[in-house]
Amino acid sequence: MRYLFSLFLLLFATTALAQTVGSAVPSTAVALGARDSQGYMVHLKLCDSFAPISAAGGATAIVIPGYLNKKIHICGFLVSSAATQNVWFVQGTGVLCGTGQSNVTGPARVSATSGLVMTPSPFAVAFVNTVQTDLCIKSDGAGTIGGWISYTAQ
Repeated sequence: MRYLFSLFLLLFATTALAQTVGSAVPSTAVALGARDSQGYMVHLKLCDSFAPISAAGGATAIVIPGYLNKKIHICGFLVSSAATQNVWFVQGTGVLCGTGQSNVTGPARVSATSGLVMTPSPFAVAFVNTVQTDLCIKSDGAGTIGGWISYTAQ
């Protein structure tokens, strides 16, 4: 069994290494997928991007600008605060998500010098925004917000 697995890895690695980045998908490729909550087959969303989070207390700041014809799929984040306050993600367009703003998450209480973490996953999606909207962070206190966010746009 171990021999067959090693042979599989060798063949897979050889095939993968023979491909040039940006080239067409080989006809022998096997797609990876999963079933969603309604039973439909969907492709996995690989989280391949990170962005810093930085905002003044009591303000709204753009974390990830919207993509043309794509949604932003969030896979993980870490938010810390200099003061105890509520922090949440919103979406919208225009200056600081001001046009058509709506909540993507509810407010979460972040204590001073502690943080709020959603451990990043290479596949799982914690939340998604609407197509072509910016993802912003809001807070209702006086402390500076910092951190990072892991995402993919599809």
